[in-house]
Amino acid sequence: MPISTRPTPLPLDVRRAVLAVLIRARRGPLHIAEIVRRTKHDSGLDLATLPGVQPEQRVSDILRHQARYQRAKAIGRGVYLLDIAAFSESTRWRCLHWQHIAAKRGPYSRYIVRYRGEP
Repeated sequence: MPISTRPTPLPLDVRRAVLAVLIRARRGPLHIAEIVRRTKHDSGLDLATLPGVQPEQRVSDILRHQARYQRAKAIGRGVYLLDIAAFSESTRWRCLHWQHIAAKRGPYSRYIVRYRGEP
């Protein structure tokens, strides 16, 4: 099994990837399993490889949080519809382009060195 050279995405990156799937699916609600599948297909982010909870639980947590703020709606058990108009244009852009933003951000260690006063 090859070792991945990619860093583990931040929770913010995972949230943006999941929301990007729902933003692209303008035509209607999606089931959680479909969101997990599309996240892997669209962005190459396999939620099953991330440490912590199962991918379905992770997506459910993200969408329940959005539902609390009326940005998503639970249509049925495990089926969600995103209210795209509830997001600002800049937030939608960040969700759709999260990989570009993560690549620009660079390695985390760069920020730690700068704030500790080391060269």
